[in-house]
Amino acid sequence: MIASILPDIDMSDSVKFGFQVWNTFMKSVYALLTESPSQFKDGEIWKAVQKINPYFITVGTIAVSLCFAMGLVKNQVDLKREMNIEMAIKLFARISIAEWLLTNTFYIIDAIFSAATWLIGKVLTGGVKKMSLSKAQLKLFEEVDPIESIVLLIFGFICLVVVIVLAMVMIYTVYSRFFKVYVSAPFSALAIAGVAGGGMGHVARANLQNMITYALEGVAISMTLFVCSKFIGSGLDLGLKTGNSDTVKAMAVLIEKTFTIALTVGLTKGAENLVRKNLGL
Repeated sequence: MIASILPDIDMSDSVKFGFQVWNTFMKSVYALLTESPSQFKDGEIWKAVQKINPYFITVGTIAVSLCFAMGLVKNQVDLKREMNIEMAIKLFARISIAEWLLTNTFYIIDAIFSAATWLIGKVLTGGVKKMSLSKAQLKLFEEVDPIESIVLLIFGFICLVVVIVLAMVMIYTVYSRFFKVYVSAPFSALAIAGVAGGGMGHVARANLQNMITYALEGVAISMTLFVCSKFIGSGLDLGLKTGNSDTVKAMAVLIEKTFTIALTVGLTKGAENLVRKNLGL
């Protein structure tokens, strides 16, 4: 009875659906990677963040004055006796640079991400590499023994759930990159105040490093997708297709495809750490 019912079930349907979900999410990922924060959602979120930035600039201006004063105290400068022209020029230049950076924070951040987005576009020139089953692989699912297809059906469903979860993790990782930028950008106005002196230069440097890391994280993700797309195209050889059973071979195909997706997502999740380690940020 089971044998008479199962032949009507297309065992490749769930697999095709899982890959379709993955391909759809990957299409969105590619589109997101080729957008800078100022372009995401037609720039509406970026404009909203810019509207509250003047409040941070106001506090940042006060912070510049405090850092400048701290610098004077730290260097034990007697304004009446020890100040010379060279020192005055250096102090004036430092506070002028801090004020200029404070005013143009968003332009600098946008320039950094625009450059990274251009590089991402060059890396992803080939477009989305779709995950799919070849004709030979589809034939394996069609030739599976009806009784053994019960096992394959359960295994295929498990792989389907795993692929959908991994696809959601992938899209979450790319989306979270934008939110980190939007939340961090206004704080740049406060961090840049450290340029004025007072031993707070490391704060401005740390903020700049973070912004560069977020920008290059997108480049690292695009490189991950580029490299993993080659695995998708050429396939993996995990040595699982040693049996003569079509069921074993079909399960091996599912394992290799799911492993490739898991590898892609794992490397994407570690993109930020990869940038920090390679560039010392």
